[in-house]
Amino acid sequence: MSSEQTSYVGKFAKRRFADKFLLLEALILIVVIRIGLSIRGYAAIARFVDRFDRGDSTSSNSADSFSYRAAWAVSKASRIIKNDKPCLAQSLALRLLLNRKGLGSKIVIGVKKSDDFSIQAHAWVEKEGEVLIGGASSPFRYAIMSAQDEEQL
Repeated sequence: MSSEQTSYVGKFAKRRFADKFLLLEALILIVVIRIGLSIRGYAAIARFVDRFDRGDSTSSNSADSFSYRAAWAVSKASRIIKNDKPCLAQSLALRLLLNRKGLGSKIVIGVKKSDDFSIQAHAWVEKEGEVLIGGASSPFRYAIMSAQDEEQL
């Protein structure tokens, strides 16, 4: 085992049980969401995720801590799975985790024209105007789609 793998395993072993469980939960969610996206599409999965929305709870240090830990878990889980287009599955998984805790967030989908004139789309999650997953520069690099545009997905 290389020292890089040892340090990764060592870092993971030192994590709290709650973080390990959150990572496992994120792994399962991403797999299920990826399957759901391929079978039912974005609109159906987004409606499913929204069913867990408990309303926006007040922001506190523990809520912020959970938001960052959940974003970490979803990001790590996506790297473990190594899916080809992770942003949408990551965004839906993180939003589901946050919804279950009553933490308000929103999925934002943006588009841009690439150098070869094709259209690229990207999804990210924002909570109180802060990008939790999907790249902090995403709101500046992509034109944000309207809710009507998203309904047609």
